[in-house]
Amino acid sequence: AMLNPDYRKRPMATTVLKHRFMT
Repeated sequence: AMLNPDYRKRPMATTVLKHRFMT
């Protein structure tokens, strides 16, 4: 939910952050 708006602004950065946070 929080990554929804950020994902639209920078999907690459969000993906990296999500992957790093999840890992």
